[in-house]
Amino acid sequence: MTLEEIAAGEQLMDIEREPSVPENMGFVFLGLIWPSPEALQAQLATAQGDKDLLKGTMDWIGAVLKSSWVAPDLRTRLRAARAIVSGQDAFLARYALNQVKIQIVVTRYHVHVVIKPPGGVNPLPALHDYLQVDSPEDPSPWSGEPWETANIAGLAFGYQMRGDRLSWRESVNYLTNSRAVKFSAEKIATPPKGSGPPKTGSAPTVEAESHWFAAKR
Repeated sequence: MTLEEIAAGEQLMDIEREPSVPENMGFVFLGLIWPSPEALQAQLATAQGDKDLLKGTMDWIGAVLKSSWVAPDLRTRLRAARAIVSGQDAFLARYALNQVKIQIVVTRYHVHVVIKPPGGVNPLPALHDYLQVDSPEDPSPWSGEPWETANIAGLAFGYQMRGDRLSWRESVNYLTNSRAVKFSAEKIATPPKGSGPPKTGSAPTVEAESHWFAAKR
């Protein structure tokens, strides 16, 4: 295993700032832009020392990202920063593992992972290569079909048209320029085997998502 750092100013998808898109499409770019060292330092939050938040964040990363791509020192790499991701509180970390660059951004209700392997990437095979979408009880590899696609600001966006979502796997969407890919997933816990669909609840508000750390004071 070769663990390396990623240069502070490098953006894995070569985008320095979120493109100008309609407000209802802004969610597509969440977790994509890595903050400057100065912004990260200025926004550091006391949630860094919140053991429950840190454990929950580690658990979600471990549920979404295959263990072979989780840095062994991830817990100490994670930084908590307030209003750092389009105004949202988040835990952030990134590193290069065996030449694959990996960026992790976890907000209150979402997990965003950017993957940049050498030589480019195809999003759907990468989904199976890097994320834990194929659970052991599945009779065949999870497909996530049907996928809908769109072009947004020159990037390919893929998403799934679903009603009830029974786990985070069914919420995954991707954004790619063919050199790197960002996967985003909602924090939807997989229900126990044999249980019915989860009860319908109200969707989290922008305010609730943004002030994750403040809510834990």
